[in-house]
Amino acid sequence: MIRRPPRSTQSRSSAASDVYKRQVDDFFDREKKRVILFICGEARCPGISERRQFPMQMAAKFKALVVVLEHRYYGDSQPFGTQNLTTERLRYLTIQNALEDLAYFIKFVNQELYKIGDDAKWITIGGSYPGALSAWFRYKYPHLIRGALASSAVVNAILDYDQYDFQIAKSLLKSGKWCLQNVQTLNAEIEKRLLNKEQGDKLKGLFNASHVSDDEFLAYIADTYAAYIQYGERESFCNKLQTNSLEERIDSLVQLASEGKTQLETYTYKYVANTTFDPERSDRQWLYQTCTQVGWFQTAYRDPKMATRSHRVDLTYYKGLCQAAFGANIWPDIENTNNQFGATLLRATNLIMTNGIEDPWQWASEKQSHGSMIAMVIRCEGCAHCIDIVNPKPDDSIRLVFARLRIVHNFMRWFK
Repeated sequence: MIRRPPRSTQSRSSAASDVYKRQVDDFFDREKKRVILFICGEARCPGISERRQFPMQMAAKFKALVVVLEHRYYGDSQPFGTQNLTTERLRYLTIQNALEDLAYFIKFVNQELYKIGDDAKWITIGGSYPGALSAWFRYKYPHLIRGALASSAVVNAILDYDQYDFQIAKSLLKSGKWCLQNVQTLNAEIEKRLLNKEQGDKLKGLFNASHVSDDEFLAYIADTYAAYIQYGERESFCNKLQTNSLEERIDSLVQLASEGKTQLETYTYKYVANTTFDPERSDRQWLYQTCTQVGWFQTAYRDPKMATRSHRVDLTYYKGLCQAAFGANIWPDIENTNNQFGATLLRATNLIMTNGIEDPWQWASEKQSHGSMIAMVIRCEGCAHCIDIVNPKPDDSIRLVFARLRIVHNFMRWFK
């Protein structure tokens, strides 16, 4: 495939990007030749979000240029322009190609965009799937960068990822047994009502979900819970479910769902099978990546005592989703992916991998240090997904503060 030069945020025209460009111009020191590459992932990427400004603070401290690369097939970075995203056209959406894009982009910045030379000192930063890309890039292209920060980096492809559900339950227990029990009794009641068509239709109507199947609805409900815990809002979530009656809990769940952390339409077979291109949509592309390379299908934990998801949303459900969207032969070869990228056996120098203690994705990451590959599990209240790269606050836990100081110290070494 012929690639056009990937875009950095320097070519974006949104208001957010205009602010971003001024920040870069304010503190970039050409003589030091320091560059931070912020890797974007499974969504449109106009720049570094307002919530995750820690990388920008690092850039200011080290007088570094910051560039951001949008992931192929997301947002405006489309190999086939605005044509439909058919299964055939998605064939170039792979981890391998995403890493090659990063390598190409670094050369493009060094030689053409900024003309700072191939001796420029690069550090990559990414969180979640982009965190994995940051780690994999350091592993595969160590000659192009000085080091990498991989926050909540899901480097281990897992087909049946029930550990996600285990961590949701484990985190809920931090608020008390009652919180997990309230979620589980609520789940049981929802499943019971769905067995009766009249009761099920009435229940789904409360969520404006009358048009979705029961299994799609159960997957949506599970992620409605999980979204709050994944992003460190476990305490407020549990408080909202601290009611005596099931009817009150259902009302609270309706309210939680209405806050929009999860989008109901994206859970339907019809939605992910829709090939129409829209730069704001990313669910079809991300499902393709999970169905072809990485899995991470979130199922109920094997021990019902530590499960928050319905057992109806199992691998058979996900296989049906993959086949409905992309065809009969689509299913990930997890062993091949992990053989290529190392999984938890990945070893690289000058690599920091961080995880929050309440993050359900930590079980797909590496949590043990090996030589100069540093792994940190940040053990603090509410510390969850990508916690180290979100905006620092005055009341941050001392353990989170220490983790960021350790990152700064290593950046200082790598940039020398």
